[in-house]
Amino acid sequence: MRYPSRRWWCTVKIKVAGRFLEAPADARPTQDHVRRSLFDRLGRAVAGTRLLELFAGSGAVGIEALLRGAGFVVFVERTRPGALAIAENLRKLGLSEKARIIRRDVSSALRELAKEGEFFDWGFADPPYDFHGLARSLSGLHRVIAVGGLFILETRRGETLPSIVGFENEDEWRMRDVSLGIYRRLPREL
Repeated sequence: MRYPSRRWWCTVKIKVAGRFLEAPADARPTQDHVRRSLFDRLGRAVAGTRLLELFAGSGAVGIEALLRGAGFVVFVERTRPGALAIAENLRKLGLSEKARIIRRDVSSALRELAKEGEFFDWGFADPPYDFHGLARSLSGLHRVIAVGGLFILETRRGETLPSIVGFENEDEWRMRDVSLGIYRRLPREL
């Protein structure tokens, strides 16, 4: 991916694991306290895992996962500014070889990953608030998250968590103005 000499695509700085990274001006990165709480709860279970970050924006969650020992992350981000910011942040941290960026909408990226036979230990999504068609966009998720794996969905606090094909809503963690819906991938036969 080529980087323009002027970074017109990013104007916001975010702090991830003590490092300042760039984010697209129109992104709403997962807040520091939410990421910290998420990774504190997941603990050492992140080490060596494969993560799928959907609606990646700045890639803050996936990058923090890599910095905490995740083995590989696939970032799905539809926008060019978001994909460029993720690529630049990975390059800056020397993490490019542990990641892949797919610049597509979530539905087509999930179809592509399933066709390639990709599987992930867990997934994370922070879609735009009030995103219409979220359940439909995530309908192929069960084809790429391993049985028993987690999927974590960030929503605005108070929003109803959607049903996701092939997943059971296991828990909900509430933090200030956001909620994290915790889903578990059901066995294939169900």
